[in-house]
Amino acid sequence: MKKIVIENLNKYYNKGTKNEIHVINNTTLEFESTGLVCLLGESGSGKTTLLNVMSGIDKYASGIIKVDGEVLKCNTVNSEPIKNNKFGYVFQNYYMLDNETVYENLRLALAPYHLSEDEIKTRINYVLDAVKMSKYIKRKLKNLSG
Repeated sequence: MKKIVIENLNKYYNKGTKNEIHVINNTTLEFESTGLVCLLGESGSGKTTLLNVMSGIDKYASGIIKVDGEVLKCNTVNSEPIKNNKFGYVFQNYYMLDNETVYENLRLALAPYHLSEDEIKTRINYVLDAVKMSKYIKRKLKNLSG
């Protein structure tokens, strides 16, 4: 039963300077183990920042983030298993390697899971079949359209 609890979360940019921005202000949220959540807001309102902090990609100033009861301490070694095993993330800018093949980019995404080569091939073939892109498996990303 996965559940995310955020208590009194604060994040700043340029903390302690005259252009300090308090981007997440004493925020408390709870995400149940099932369901769908939609974050709505104007551009620049902090939606992506909140997701980055929740997933451990970005640091925060104060507050608590718990995932299944475990406290997530951003950017510390003891949080790596939580971040790597409990969060999936699709970036706004895809962060893919243009000079590598579709297969190599997907293989890289599976690296943290320590799968066998056979399992990696099976999963990559499955997902490419599902989105009808199997014929592009050996093509470099720079040679594909958006």
